[in-house]
Amino acid sequence: MTDEKRQSPMSFISARRESNRANAMVRKLMLVCSLVVSLLLPSRLLAEELVRLVIEESAKENTLYVQNDGPVDITVSFKFTLRNAELDQSRTTFVVHPKETALAFRVMRKTRNAPWNYSYEWHYRLGNIDARHDDGFNYRLPFEEGRKVWVTQGFDGKFSHQGEWRYSIDWRVPEGTAVHAARKGTVVATQSRYSEGGPTTEFEEKANYVVVAHDDGTLGFYVHLKKDGVVVSVGERIREGRLIGYSGNTGYSTVPHLHFSVYKPKDGWKTESIPIRFRTEEGSGITLEEGKEYTVSR
Repeated sequence: MTDEKRQSPMSFISARRESNRANAMVRKLMLVCSLVVSLLLPSRLLAEELVRLVIEESAKENTLYVQNDGPVDITVSFKFTLRNAELDQSRTTFVVHPKETALAFRVMRKTRNAPWNYSYEWHYRLGNIDARHDDGFNYRLPFEEGRKVWVTQGFDGKFSHQGEWRYSIDWRVPEGTAVHAARKGTVVATQSRYSEGGPTTEFEEKANYVVVAHDDGTLGFYVHLKKDGVVVSVGERIREGRLIGYSGNTGYSTVPHLHFSVYKPKDGWKTESIPIRFRTEEGSGITLEEGKEYTVSR
């Protein structure tokens, strides 16, 4: 079994904010979302300036907007603590489309002439909570045609493929192995600057990766690529089989390998991986099994 530990995809959280509105002057705040680790996170999957919380404040009411200047849908979740305040709606999770500024909440004072304040925490994940995976699609093995590859950890792998990442695949391949797109889509996030990997927490944020948004709204996650091993750009439309990078041993990992999973957000805090089937020389529409070798279809 591959000696590696799973890294979570994109999770973002703003700093908790306390807000006292008793004598607020009308003003507009631009709060840039900061990116932090949730589980074992490869950070900065979107540049920090691409997602913002915008707040219009007055003495009686505050209006919160989420601005998404990124290339992909995001799913956003809020948690509020209210003191003499109320929200204009009960929903706490919603989707913001690319290049869109969405009204999130209005926070209003309940009792006139009394102090009011609130605090909140907000997180977002790349992708659309309403995405529906095309279960009839058979994924290509993400390597060059004719190559034979071993599955070192499959679905429900005991080492690390549990919880959010239960439907993931690891292949043990030498560093520098060409990685090809398992499905067509649009590149929405990349990282390639890291050179180190290891089994301790100092490596948690040092994984290189490519994230591809598929036409059904799900996301493909290719992780542990080598330094400078990404050959596609954010916003680029790619076909199935396109070379996207080269495998490595970066991040929280102790042996060279490629991790691949397809996922969607459950809310702004969590994701869920999706069981997928592959097309190989050994058969089509199959679930890959740990410990078995498969050949990339020609």
